[in-house]
Amino acid sequence: MRLTLLTLLPLLGCATTPGADTSEPTDRDTDSGDPVVIDDADDPEHAVVIDFDEEIADNLHDTDVDWYKITGTAGKPFRVQVVNDDENVDEDALDTLVSVYDSAMTLIAEEDEHPIGDVGTYDSVCFGFFPTSGDYYIAVQDVRTAQGLANNVGTTNYTIEALAPSSVPAETDSLLSAGKDVTFGDETDNLWFAVPVLSERVGDTDFVKLNLAHDGGALFFAVDPHVYSSPYQAEIEVYNADADLVLSASSALPEDGRTLISTPGSSYVLAMQDASGGSGDADGAWVFVLDTEAGYGNPYEVEPNDDAASAPPLTLEAKDPDAGFWYAAYGEGRISPAGDEDWFPFTSPEEGYITVAFGGATYGSLLQASVEVYSGDTLVASGLTTGGVDPHVVTDAKVPAGDYTLRVRAQDGTPTGEGAYYRLSVNVASVAL
Repeated sequence: MRLTLLTLLPLLGCATTPGADTSEPTDRDTDSGDPVVIDDADDPEHAVVIDFDEEIADNLHDTDVDWYKITGTAGKPFRVQVVNDDENVDEDALDTLVSVYDSAMTLIAEEDEHPIGDVGTYDSVCFGFFPTSGDYYIAVQDVRTAQGLANNVGTTNYTIEALAPSSVPAETDSLLSAGKDVTFGDETDNLWFAVPVLSERVGDTDFVKLNLAHDGGALFFAVDPHVYSSPYQAEIEVYNADADLVLSASSALPEDGRTLISTPGSSYVLAMQDASGGSGDADGAWVFVLDTEAGYGNPYEVEPNDDAASAPPLTLEAKDPDAGFWYAAYGEGRISPAGDEDWFPFTSPEEGYITVAFGGATYGSLLQASVEVYSGDTLVASGLTTGGVDPHVVTDAKVPAGDYTLRVRAQDGTPTGEGAYYRLSVNVASVAL
């Protein structure tokens, strides 16, 4: 049996599903009043015209597809959201799919839930950019209808709204003068902020300042993979208030899990660039940023821990596997300053395989790690970050119960400091994990 890194290293923040998303606090028109109620428009020719900041109420039934028409301006970002209005209906009864087409009926954006998953507040939220000025069409249907299946929803009411968020980062911007500010508050803990960026010239880098409500939390980054009209291939970097690079990633899809853990600072700058070298009104991306409250992470390393004698121990706790035994402990930390090492003594309660699942590069960390496990002075397992892949350290055979020590350090000549962060789990089990 081999478990994946995600099994052994639960992603920061997975303990609670974020309850909402925001595309900046001013996006939603809270004074719009009751939504307009319309009859079905079942094909593009009879599409109902919808304006920005207008809410329209409709319903889906059987294999219904509702169509709307909206006028877009080249290079402008948009957001279309659908809310299930039937509070007494099981939320699974309506599973909407929102699709946006240009006038030639070419799909430019589509979303089932939200680009980062289920955010709870909306049934579907679709983000995109208008490649050219003109008319566009929005289709709303149940996912099962799109799959050619019976949707079994009966008749379910919903409200649709189209929003035109504020502009992309202003030009010309730089690391020292960001083109856009995003400010998180205590009330926006665990809310995703959606920020549009546009590559207005080849090689353009957009800079967004992130003002946090606190330190000690974590910052998540994810780029919408469903903006089909754009070739934008997002590369992201994050800098601290001293302009030091603290996170770097050549991609930032939701499944990549790019995360700056246990943030020491209260402000950072996100830099985004299109690796494809594109530019123009159609070359945009939506990036989502989540600032979690403190306390979401694993136990943080406690200094001094630069040798086995001074380091606080990790305590392994029994898990409940389907067969055999499994004990695990979790931790996180930083290799800072230069020359720092982190040691973690632990006791194996039974004879078994020791596995260390290590996460650094997978989050966007700059740490090129060396990870070693010792029994006394004897090295029993080790691994290195190689080619951007984190080490997965496991003993070659079962080792006796007893005392062991885990050592984490940076490889010679590689980065240390705020960007050299990591998360890990230590596991003792009846099989190699």
